[in-house]
Amino acid sequence: MYPDPEENWRQIAEEFKRRRARELVATVPLIASILVVVQLLHDSTFELGGLGGLPLLATALAVTAGYFVHHLANWRCPYCRHYLGKLGVSMCTSCGAVFTAPKDQPLMDDAAARRESERRAVQAEVGQYRNKTGLALLKGLMVVVVGGVMILLARSPDALQPDSVLIRRFGEGGAHLALQLFAGFVVLVGFAVIGYALWRHGTGARRYAAQLQGLVDARAGNGAPPVEPANPGNPPNPAMIAPDPWHRR
Repeated sequence: MYPDPEENWRQIAEEFKRRRARELVATVPLIASILVVVQLLHDSTFELGGLGGLPLLATALAVTAGYFVHHLANWRCPYCRHYLGKLGVSMCTSCGAVFTAPKDQPLMDDAAARRESERRAVQAEVGQYRNKTGLALLKGLMVVVVGGVMILLARSPDALQPDSVLIRRFGEGGAHLALQLFAGFVVLVGFAVIGYALWRHGTGARRYAAQLQGLVDARAGNGAPPVEPANPGNPPNPAMIAPDPWHRR
């Protein structure tokens, strides 16, 4: 069982802030190493601090590899050590730990502040989920437009060259029909993507919100079934959050 969230939820939020700050700092050498590699690809004589050629390239690649090693070790839930994936995250989708703590308010006790933080975290995650469905909707619309243009072009007598493979294989009428059928298939795919995006934006988002709220309720012990740790063979310390090797206590 997880320890009472009221005892450690602020610690988790503070530890997440430290991890996020390390991620932001680590992007500086990553960007610099990428720029060095790009410069070396354009100019093999480029030097930096008296270092150039293969040694400089190896150093830049080592820095890049070091960033990803650090990212995989650092960008994890402070409680269950689950890899968080995206950078704009408000809660752990594995154990339900919330990473945001509202500002202290004199009229709000700690339990109420925790519930408010949980509510905002769920809303933020569902908002990002719906943003992704919006992008999928735009992609579906683009596919429909492309398919519609293809249909119009396929009906033109100049759509295919006389010596094209389709005309040699199916004849002029069959080639134009095949091209129109393919364009129609593209349009159907676009409509399928739009339909799926609309479903995700409505029903899918509600189900996702219920799933996240279930994780939060289970962690808070509000009558929902208990949530097992992401790594049941090595559960977290019941009194402390996951240790941070970079933070000096």
